[in-house]
Amino acid sequence: MDKGKLRFDVEFRPVEGRYIYSSPLEATPKIPRGDLPSDFPASATEKPLCKIPLWFDIHGNVVQVLWESAAASVLGIVASRPGSKPKDIARMLCPCLAAWEVELVLDYMVEVGVVDRIGSPDCKASYVKEWWWMALSIESDA
Repeated sequence: MDKGKLRFDVEFRPVEGRYIYSSPLEATPKIPRGDLPSDFPASATEKPLCKIPLWFDIHGNVVQVLWESAAASVLGIVASRPGSKPKDIARMLCPCLAAWEVELVLDYMVEVGVVDRIGSPDCKASYVKEWWWMALSIESDA
């Protein structure tokens, strides 16, 4: 076979009304805090009893690399195993993330628009939507 026939030009053109020129994801909400108060840590006299998500330090500041790792881990599992439930995802990520932290990440991903959830409120299965991979590169406001 003539190898010259295997080389040819390809021309790409956007189809009117179908090509998306910018990111279709929703504006990124704040990184989820759970029940961590916004004024954490509180005054020295009060001792707040709250769960601190993995991606926050003991002073209430976001640790960006941990947030990105948690979000990418959860999103990767949901992408490769559609229909995963938070407790199953937490079991796969044990001991790094608890089920309540997985719920926070999934709720964030639903807000952004890359994950959807179906099922009863106590047992929601998750699956990724069309532009899910773009969530791995978005920057969030702390």
